[in-house]
Amino acid sequence: MIDPKPRSVTRFLGGALIAVGSIMMAACGGCGVVFLGAFLLDALRASSRQDFGLLLMPIVLGGVPVVIGFGLFIAGRALRRPPG
Repeated sequence: MIDPKPRSVTRFLGGALIAVGSIMMAACGGCGVVFLGAFLLDALRASSRQDFGLLLMPIVLGGVPVVIGFGLFIAGRALRRPPG
């Protein structure tokens, strides 16, 4: 008989990874979108070409944690799937 305990631990770990990944994507992505909008409005209002370089800052600083959170989410989903 197969012990069901390791499967429940794997499902719990998968659920934890899904939760942490979702929180990372929501928090970092939401913050990045807010700052991207603020920088975009400021750059359009000033109509200066050099201000458009600031648009990369929220994409890079917010995008990297979003990608990591997405990876955690996918890894958690893979752990929660039934074997086979």
